[in-house]
Amino acid sequence: MFSSSGRVGRWLNVSLARRLLVVQTAGLLLLLGGLFFMLDWSIDYQIYGRMDGDLLDHARSYALLVSTGHADELPARESANPGMHTREWVRVLAPDARRGIATANRPDLAPPRAVTAGQPLFYDVPLHPGRARAVALVLGTHGLPRMLVVAEDLSAKDWLEHRLHFALWVGVVLASALGALLAVASVRRGLRPLDAFSAAVARLDPEQLPQVLSAPPLPLELVPLRRALDAALARVAAALQRERRFSRDVAHELRTPLAEIRIAAELAEREAAPPARAAFAAVLQSAERLQRTIDSLLALTRYEAGLAQPQPEPLDLAVLLAQRVALASRLGAARDVRFDVAQAGERWALSDPALLERILDNLLQNAATYAAPHSTVQLGFGAAAAPLLQIRNAAPDLEAADLVHLGERFWRKSPARESDVHGGLGLALARTLASVLGLELRFALAEGALTVNLGPFRGLSES
Repeated sequence: MFSSSGRVGRWLNVSLARRLLVVQTAGLLLLLGGLFFMLDWSIDYQIYGRMDGDLLDHARSYALLVSTGHADELPARESANPGMHTREWVRVLAPDARRGIATANRPDLAPPRAVTAGQPLFYDVPLHPGRARAVALVLGTHGLPRMLVVAEDLSAKDWLEHRLHFALWVGVVLASALGALLAVASVRRGLRPLDAFSAAVARLDPEQLPQVLSAPPLPLELVPLRRALDAALARVAAALQRERRFSRDVAHELRTPLAEIRIAAELAEREAAPPARAAFAAVLQSAERLQRTIDSLLALTRYEAGLAQPQPEPLDLAVLLAQRVALASRLGAARDVRFDVAQAGERWALSDPALLERILDNLLQNAATYAAPHSTVQLGFGAAAAPLLQIRNAAPDLEAADLVHLGERFWRKSPARESDVHGGLGLALARTLASVLGLELRFALAEGALTVNLGPFRGLSES
């Protein structure tokens, strides 16, 4: 059982944008909440401070009337304050009657505790409904000390305070909503360079890695990431170049001794006795298979390194396919594998005939070699606007998991990697040459049949 904090942590770790949004929104709410309480306290302090000051000024003016013998000029026990739209009470209390002067239906204005001479006492008085604010002063004139109480109804001020609280809450909610929208916009805008950087990384060709990644400028915080990736790309590109150089050098250096082996085997086969000719014939077959492997390696390294470029020209795909099928049929005849080409008419496109011939030869020879015996290989084209060549043959030994390996160098279905007429580079070479021509080579397996899709080819009108 995971704790709630652990679930929240995993939820935040899913997305950097989500984490930034949560942090910004939480910080904004804390800031606005703090500002709300500060403003509320400040407003209350100013309102009630001003009210206490006005109330004390009234009490002192009334005390002056009492001390000068003009108590009869005091306002009625309950009067209206037109300036504040509130009610006001004035009481002169004797010390022995502090609790007993209030009449029915009137608020008890007596102070809650003793009042010190010369020190005003402020206190709240409960009303039904509402409340009042009162101040008590000790009067030391005309005999026994008496107490002056002046109270003012707080209904209007409480109403004003509630309106201010409501306005503050509405402001906090609106500011929070606006802040959340701004946070979303700022996070998206802030992550936009990272999205562009990710798109540039996704466009990298693993066969043609640059020394330095070409991407839009990044913020200062992401510059170390870019430098680290550039360094990693430089190391990978250097390793890839060393691998290609090694393959090219090895293949080139093996051509001369292989040619000498073939010449020596051919001469020895002519002069050898009949029992030994079979052994020399096997040597020649192995030499020819090794020669095809070397030629494929050289072609792969040349085109992967960009040392050779295609030379496109107009050609009829239907005619070219018919020529290559005629050659592949000889290889398929040994296993009773037939080729059935759908009638397509003329299929003109712009491509490199030499490279396309090599691709078709590899695909058709692969079908003739690995298709089920006594089966038919079906060939045809797709839509005329964008010709797509399809080659379909029975492949009962293949599984869906094998499709990702088709096109890998030296991969064979059998774990023993038995020797055959192929060097294990045919599909790898076909895939590389298709990429050079701007074509896609895809494999699909359905109902025990392998379908190879090559294309789409550029029509002459597109050129």
